[in-house]
Amino acid sequence: MNEIESKKQILKSSSIIGGASVITILVGLIKVKILALLLGPTGVGFFGIYTSVLALGSSIFGFGLVNAGVREISLQINNINYLNQVRIFLKVISIFLGVIAILVIYSLRDEISSYLFNSKDEGIYILVLGLGIFFSLQTNVQLILLQGFRKIKEQAKLKIFSSLISTVIGIAIIYIYGVDGLAWAVIIVPATNYFIGVFYVKKNIQIKKNKPNLSTLCGISKNILYIGFIFMISGIMGEATKLGVREIIVDNLGINASGYFQASWQISMTYISFILGAMVADYYPRLTQSIGDKEKAHSVVNHQTEIALVFSSPIILCMLTFAPIIVKVLYSNDFYPSIEILRWQSFGDVLKILSWPLGFLLLAKGKTKSYFLIEMVWNISYFIFVYYGLKKYGIEVTGYCFVLSYFIYTIILFAMVNRECDFKWNIKVKKEFFLSFIFSILILLLSYYNIYFTSVFGLIAIIITSYSALKTLKEMGVNNKITNKAYAILKI
Repeated sequence: MNEIESKKQILKSSSIIGGASVITILVGLIKVKILALLLGPTGVGFFGIYTSVLALGSSIFGFGLVNAGVREISLQINNINYLNQVRIFLKVISIFLGVIAILVIYSLRDEISSYLFNSKDEGIYILVLGLGIFFSLQTNVQLILLQGFRKIKEQAKLKIFSSLISTVIGIAIIYIYGVDGLAWAVIIVPATNYFIGVFYVKKNIQIKKNKPNLSTLCGISKNILYIGFIFMISGIMGEATKLGVREIIVDNLGINASGYFQASWQISMTYISFILGAMVADYYPRLTQSIGDKEKAHSVVNHQTEIALVFSSPIILCMLTFAPIIVKVLYSNDFYPSIEILRWQSFGDVLKILSWPLGFLLLAKGKTKSYFLIEMVWNISYFIFVYYGLKKYGIEVTGYCFVLSYFIYTIILFAMVNRECDFKWNIKVKKEFFLSFIFSILILLLSYYNIYFTSVFGLIAIIITSYSALKTLKEMGVNNKITNKAYAILKI
């Protein structure tokens, strides 16, 4: 596959997953807007903590099966009998881990509630989240199969329909029960994902069923559980860090401050998800399948990084430029402290997009220990920076620390990948990163000086990066009514 065809494949996958993400983003923004209006910063703070508990529990009991399972399927994509054994193993182990999760959460519900809220009153809601963890683990099996077989359209449909259905049900629950319904609204998401995922897997993935083979299952368990364990520890670190940061914020600044942090974090993670979602859905299994060919694998990484930077830059610059309007529209005037956090997190996202494809290269090569170490670098640095900076700089320090942590993370990750994989970014990636980085830092600095200058310069930067994106589309031979009209107007 030549460079143009490779980029077209990346663009196609990104557009499908990205299109689905746009819809889910809009739906998610409506949900948080309603949540903010109904319950205010306090409700948003509780929602963020419940979500973190669910994510942390899913990481702990999920045992890293998603990444390990996708890698196993991608490497054995043509071995149908083996893939059926993988499917059997994943189903059995997910049910087992899900039951263990419910039992553990039931036993520790009061202790977890006391730690997070300084009260046992939330224990019943922690138990509800245990049920959500069970559904998350069963959903993982469906995601592994869809991702491993690169069923991009089905993954997109799953995202869209699950988002719509879970949002409608979740809002109804919150409207009727208020804060008491938050935990139930949180677990509606994994429950909906599971039932819709089962439907799409049965409809689109045909694996000839055969009887369980004990020796094969033992081999699969060793492959998946070893790699999965490393992923699990990495996932636990990530979720524990976010939960720990929220706990520090609540202890030092109160639940409202946690709501400000959750608001900016939600916006940042939501808008960038269309890029990162495409990497998980298509890039990772595609890179794994080509990992035996060094030149091809490195081309895949460079092409993915270039496309991600080109098409995310205008969005990141929009977030930096119009953060005050975005926070006000999506939440309310009560969330003013979220503005500065969002700007810094958006700036940090430039580094995040540059570095993420490198992390997947380590995963594809099975360098799980290296991947664990680099994830540990980010989590430890972020937690320490927030812990020592919160009292001195206030809630805004969470944004500063996000950038600083990703700066350290990117430098160390590149050095690690360069040493272990002999990888280097090509000139196009360097050019796109430099353009995005310079524009982002200038807008960020101007935001402290003058709102008018920030808006004017931001608009100019958005236009320039949008032009670059359209030029990339033209070079790739993308032609339709909308792009052709844009080419003609801009004389590309």
